[in-house]
Amino acid sequence: MKTITDKDGRGDFPFRTFHREAYGPKYDQEVGLKHETRDGENKWVFQFIRHADNPALFNHSEYGAFLCAFADIDSMACNISLALAEALDESSYRDLYIGSMRERAEGGRCVHRGLRYLAVHSEQAPHDAYPHGDRSLWSIHLGSSHNGLVLFSREGGQVATNELDNGLITVFLGRKFAAATRDTTMCCPHGVKTDRAIREDRYAFVSFFHPAVLASDVEWLAANDDALKAYEHSLTI
Repeated sequence: MKTITDKDGRGDFPFRTFHREAYGPKYDQEVGLKHETRDGENKWVFQFIRHADNPALFNHSEYGAFLCAFADIDSMACNISLALAEALDESSYRDLYIGSMRERAEGGRCVHRGLRYLAVHSEQAPHDAYPHGDRSLWSIHLGSSHNGLVLFSREGGQVATNELDNGLITVFLGRKFAAATRDTTMCCPHGVKTDRAIREDRYAFVSFFHPAVLASDVEWLAANDDALKAYEHSLTI
């Protein structure tokens, strides 16, 4: 992440829309690199979708290993998502959602994100990400260089995670899962307030799993998008 976000590498991965979503432009799937500063955040975001990037870059001496690592992450995240979908279909949670979760997963796609949160110059711990729900069916948080990820329970309680244990991943539900269940509380908002020291960058990697589209899910989410957003904006960490 440091290499591609340093000045010399910024022009090699233009940020662009790869897939137009049936859920609307707010849910489009993008690839490439961008610098994001909205809501006071200050971070570089690199997004990868397998087969979406220029194949020549995989052979580039500077980026090849980096992109191949994301391709490996794609295989792992898709396998995890399929196994999770099958487990849900065979569990007592099966009655909570419409249709088959496996069918959603089999037609789905992973979007992978590498993040470089730039160093802060304040004594106050930064909000690397304000509370929000992801656009995905669920998200697979693979880890980061510093702890700080906080999940919100359905009752509004806060749950801290251990991002430094390489043997653990964190999976949490997104807006498209809420759509599948027709229940706004089934989206898990989360935010990041890092305990890193001043002038330290924070790196994190996460995969977003997007399902095959069901028209009824699209209709529900369009009708309830504002309610989900209002709840997210009511949360603080």
